[in-house]
Amino acid sequence: MRGQDSGDLLDWTMLKPPAYLLGTTLLFWGLLSGHPLLGLAAGLLLECHRWANWRWKFSDQDYIRVWNLCVVLFLIVAVFQVVDRDFGRWQITRVFQIWMPLLLFPMIWAQYFTQGKDVSLLTFSLVARRKRLYDERAGRRLKEPRRAHLGYFYFAILLLSIGAVGREAPRIGEFFASINHRIGFGAVSSVYVIVSVLLAWALTVFVSRRGWVLAGALFLVSIFFGHHLHHGLRFLHRVVESKTMEWMSGRHTPDANSSRTQFGKVGALKLSPRVFWRAKHLDGKRSSLLPDTIYQTYEDREWRNKRPSSDTTDIDKVENTNQWEVENFSLTDAISIMEVRGQVYSDEETLPRLENTGLIFDLEASNLEKNKLGSLILSPSYRSIKYTLYAGKLTPGILESHPVKKEDLQIAEREHEHIHKHAKSLAVREQASTRERIQAVERFFSDPANNFRYTQYLRGIGVNDLGMRESHLYHFLDRKGRKGHCEYYATSTVLLLRALGVKARYVVGYALKELDKESGEWVIRGTHRHAWVRAWLEDEQCWVNVDTTPFNWFDVENKPLSPLRKFLDRWDHWMLSWNLWRRADDKGLLWMLLPVILAGGLLIIVVLRLVRGLRKSQKNASGSSQRTGNIALLGLDSAWFELEDTLAERAWLRTTAQSVGDWCRQLMTVHPEWRVSLSNIVQTHYRYRFDPQGLSKAEVESFKDTVGSFREELSQDDAEEN
Repeated sequence: MRGQDSGDLLDWTMLKPPAYLLGTTLLFWGLLSGHPLLGLAAGLLLECHRWANWRWKFSDQDYIRVWNLCVVLFLIVAVFQVVDRDFGRWQITRVFQIWMPLLLFPMIWAQYFTQGKDVSLLTFSLVARRKRLYDERAGRRLKEPRRAHLGYFYFAILLLSIGAVGREAPRIGEFFASINHRIGFGAVSSVYVIVSVLLAWALTVFVSRRGWVLAGALFLVSIFFGHHLHHGLRFLHRVVESKTMEWMSGRHTPDANSSRTQFGKVGALKLSPRVFWRAKHLDGKRSSLLPDTIYQTYEDREWRNKRPSSDTTDIDKVENTNQWEVENFSLTDAISIMEVRGQVYSDEETLPRLENTGLIFDLEASNLEKNKLGSLILSPSYRSIKYTLYAGKLTPGILESHPVKKEDLQIAEREHEHIHKHAKSLAVREQASTRERIQAVERFFSDPANNFRYTQYLRGIGVNDLGMRESHLYHFLDRKGRKGHCEYYATSTVLLLRALGVKARYVVGYALKELDKESGEWVIRGTHRHAWVRAWLEDEQCWVNVDTTPFNWFDVENKPLSPLRKFLDRWDHWMLSWNLWRRADDKGLLWMLLPVILAGGLLIIVVLRLVRGLRKSQKNASGSSQRTGNIALLGLDSAWFELEDTLAERAWLRTTAQSVGDWCRQLMTVHPEWRVSLSNIVQTHYRYRFDPQGLSKAEVESFKDTVGSFREELSQDDAEEN
């Protein structure tokens, strides 16, 4: 290691980064974050210590004041995230991650512009500082606090921040992020390459001149595997984050491309009672169903959409507004208007909507897409969202595509035989219209003689006479079964309609069943999740809803809410309303200025205290010899502490809560021969430690001789015992 003797251990905390490394990294951070001038100014301000002779004499207390300034900056950013809509994104940690280099800049600047020692690690812990002060007042001898150079720590913070802005770098950052190279093991962005160069630069201090070839080879191997590890960790992070949010919210984010049914799950079907959305009819026709995903193909207990990669198109957004147009739609043509509020938990969310939605107002989002089956896929700007839906008679095929004969009439091979058998039992005439065919299927499920019942609790399926395991739908439609939840009814209905020649699709969304009389909103919980069918009417050329689930399904699921659940519902409602209100434009001037005034006032107070402390440190720098005398007056150099260490080696340890006098009296009961010597030593120590007059130089020297003689007696006793 450069600068180290062969027998010395490397003190990692005292290493300093190479010249101009931090300034260059700050400039790169500014380019990526879209603030190149800010990054350049910070880099120059930090690196100018190399040619500027001006310095401050930072004491440990001054470092604490600088750290308090950094803490205040953190608080200011947190306040503006709560108040200012520009900091209202729900990725709170990412905001701190991006601006961390500037929030900690005062600390690293003080490190490089000091004439004194490096930063004490006690600076960053209020508890450790309090404990040290308590020990000092108790008269204990204290060791010099451990110190560290913050250069490499700050470099790590810069790399962490660059990682946060590298994927979504605006302005100049787009230039870096858009350049991709192929170097034999996958696409590598220039951001990764530049970060690797900066990291290699930072590691040069650890490599001797003779070992740079081997070190360079090892570094290339490490960035090769680091590239693949990085992508693997990103994938793992997305999976863990998604599962964690589902666990915390009790909500599974719907997938517009596939939906795994609960077929085959033995036991009670458990859905979250948590409120996901709130909907309010504003005008026009009232709807009882809000779809969010639609599927075409059923196979092995799963509904899917084919060609999902090419199935989405962007919805046009009116410039400089939050208005999204599914079709060129006039508000006078709206036949139903509804406002929806709720919270989203992922980067992509399927949006509950009205049938034939043509226009969406007040939706704050970075992007909104639709697939060919009518699912709206949202990339939210905020966690709490609100939007207004306008629905009318749209042109067929605009929101939901026209039926496709292959997909919308397809029946899984395993289900083909028994589905056609039940379809023939309906005795539908060949000349029957589409509506008559739909009505025949509805009568099949609603006829009391067929004994279909709704249940959330299911048992395992049986085995037929041939020893083959029955399919779940076969078991459900068989007279021995005929009990299930909405997924069974919707799936069976789709396949029966298709067997009768009716094009149909499987729909998942929410049923409006619970009305909050105080607010006039429909409360939409996880237990309101529902599945039904969209069938195509050939004569009228439009899609219609078909719901064959028994009408009493909600009564079966509608269990009384616990007091805790009611409290959590009110809390979620209050937080939703608060998050929406704080982003509104009509909060008033006072609300906008109050946090600025409070944050600015707090910042001014901390800066003034810092400047005052620095001036005091400069004045005290000229009187360092006087401060040394003051330390002596405190008695911290008393010879008693050496005697205490000697006694500790003989297993006589003084506890934290035990005073010197009590401890010595305990020793004298065991060793009466020490009574005279210890009594005189303790009395003199107390005078030296607490008497304002202190001891004269002659008395100090005599005290040292007395303690030294007593320590020699202890050593002789140890020798005689051995």
